[in-house]
Formats: sequence, C-alpha cells, structure tokens
Amino acid sequence: MTAVYTHRASAYTGSGAKDRALADFDAALKADPSDPFVYVSRGNLYQDEGQLDRAIADYDRAIMADRSYADAFNNRGSAFARKATTIAPLWTSTRRLRSTPSCPMCSPIAACLPQDRTICPGVADLDKALVRNARDASSLYNRGVAKQQAGDKPGGDADVAKARAMDSAVGH
Repeated sequence: MTAVYTHRASAYTGSGAKDRALADFDAALKADPSDPFVYVSRGNLYQDEGQLDRAIADYDRAIMADRSYADAFNNRGSAFARKATTIAPLWTSTRRLRSTPSCPMCSPIAACLPQDRTICPGVADLDKALVRNARDASSLYNRGVAKQQAGDKPGGDADVAKARAMDSAVGH
C-alpha cells in the first residue's frame, strides 16, 4: 500500500492538490514509517511550499532510515541553503548538537561556526551527497548557492560553474 499512496500523492502534487498529496504521504508513512523515499517525497512537497523546517525534519527522518540516501542529503542541503537568511538560529542549534555527539540525529548535520561565515549548514550535507555521487550536478549547484549565501562567493561561483558545465539546465 505504501507504493500506491506514494504514487497517488505524486499525482496529486503534480495536479496541485497539495492537501490530498499530504494526506496520502501521511497514509503511506502510517503503513511503513521507515520508508525513506516517502519522507523525501513529502519533504520535497514541504520545501516547494516554503515549509523548510518541516522539509528538513522529513529529510532527517529519511537519512536516519538510510544513511546513504544521497537525495535526502542533497534536498536537506538545499533546504538549509534556502534558510540562509535565518542562519543565526541554525548556528545555535548546531552548537547545541555538537555538545551531544552521541546523538544519532546530529551526526549528519553540518557544522557551522558563527565566527566562520564561509560554512553553511547545507554545505556539509551537499558534500555528503557529492561523495555518494560526484557527478550530481544538482548537488554541486546547490552547494555553490549555499556557499554564496554563506559568504564564500569564489567557492560558490566555482561550484555553480562546474555544475552548469556538467548540466547546462541545472538551476534554471
């Protein structure tokens, strides 16, 4: 049933019926709360709707279910990059998470020091996605944007240029 709910939720998403899509994603997760694909799919819907905290929470759940799921790292990195305008609360959160290194939810979260604006919470997630798939133009582009927003314009510009050399349509 999980696949049926997920496919129908994707169809609802495509037709603009977001509430119906969310209901089906929720039903899929009730049937199988360990399916990382459903969490990423629902996270994508939340991210499209600008609900970045909810999206990040779903990407976290997907990563906990499958620590090698590159799309979960990529999409969470993208959500963190979109939150770059509110990076100060993330610094506080990251410092708190660093103080509890045994926490399984904390290990994939990017380090971000308030005195070092060249590192953004999304960059480390995108680094992990690129380790898993170095030819992923989307992850490379998103990392470039995250670096730019964090103040590393040269590094960000280099990533964006390399990503566009790999796929001219990326970021458009």
